[in-house]
This record gives sequence, structure tokens and C-alpha cells, in this order.
Amino acid sequence: MKKSFLLLIAFSLSFAISAQTKKGNLFLSGGTSLTLNFLNSSTPVNNGISGEATKWNSISFRPSFGYFVANNLSVGLVGSLDYGVTKNRDNTWTSNTLMLAPTISYFWPMYLLDGKLRFYSRFGVGIAIKTNKNSYKNYLDQIVNSKSSLRGLSINSGSGFSYFVKESISLNMDGGLTFNILKDKEDSALKTFEEKFFYNIGFSIFF
Repeated sequence: MKKSFLLLIAFSLSFAISAQTKKGNLFLSGGTSLTLNFLNSSTPVNNGISGEATKWNSISFRPSFGYFVANNLSVGLVGSLDYGVTKNRDNTWTSNTLMLAPTISYFWPMYLLDGKLRFYSRFGVGIAIKTNKNSYKNYLDQIVNSKSSLRGLSINSGSGFSYFVKESISLNMDGGLTFNILKDKEDSALKTFEEKFFYNIGFSIFF
């Protein structure tokens, strides 16, 4: 009798958690990532050593929402706003990238830690718009500024896990790969291919 009662409690807990990914439910998510890097490189020049320090930093914010069209399967929209800056002694490069993609997500029917831990995967195809700015010194020691705008196709996929701190609130951690095929706004013959690994830490609200 006692064993049956415990099994009933465990089943009820798993059902309450999995109910958040049942058909007809919605979720809203927000995630962010921050990367800080520093490189100190040295290059032999004539009889001496020339050293140069380079710093590159980036921050990303990725909001999303979805609707469960079937149990554990949702369709929705993922957006991201990425900002990056690279600096060394004479040069500064900055980039801003906006991505928007319809996305399909699947929560795998695996219930760990009494149903609180769920794994998921997602795949999306959309558009990306990127702006690059460069400020550097030319051979006359003059500051030169340049700017370019690109747009094109963005493909992203990733996997992660959600830990439900409450029945309708989860903490998320995921990572994946984004592949962009971008064309210059002024000259469509100029193409840029980008491969970028991303990771995010964030949260979701299910309702």
C-alpha cells in the first residue's frame, strides 16, 4: 500500500511538470551570453620583439516564444541581438547583428530529478542583418572610419536543458551553432559566410 502511494506521488509530480509542455500551452524565454577575451601576441621585428595586445568582447541577448502544437513539440520565433568589439593598438572593429527566425523545438520525454530536469532541441531558419564598423590608422597615421551593412539567411540549431524551479518557471542553459550567409547591401556579389558557436543562460515562463 505504501509503495503504491509513493508511486502515485511520483507519477503526479511528473505529470505536473510535463503538463507545461502539453499541446495548447505557451512559453516565453530570455537568455544572454557574455564573452571576454584578451590576447597578448609578439612578433619578431628586425632585432627586437614587437608586442601587441588584442581584446575582443561580445554580448548576446536571445528572446523567444513558442506554442505547443503537440505534446512536447512547439513552433515559435527566436530573435537575437549580438554586439561585439575587437580592439588593439591602432584598430577598433565593432559589429551588431540582429537575427529573427521561425523555430521548431522539441522537449524530449525524459524526466530526471523527479521530473524537474528536461532536455530539449531546436532548429530555426530566418534572416540576419549585420552592421560592421572599423576605425583604424592608415600609413599616414590618420584615423580612417569605414562601415558596411550585410543581410541574408541565418540557420541555427542547438540543444540544452531546462530545470523547473517551479511548475511554470524554468532555468535554462543551451548551446548550438549559427550559420549565416550574408550579402553586402551595396554590392550583392560580396558574400560573407559565418559560423558561430553560441551558449545561453536564461529562463522560461510556461502558461
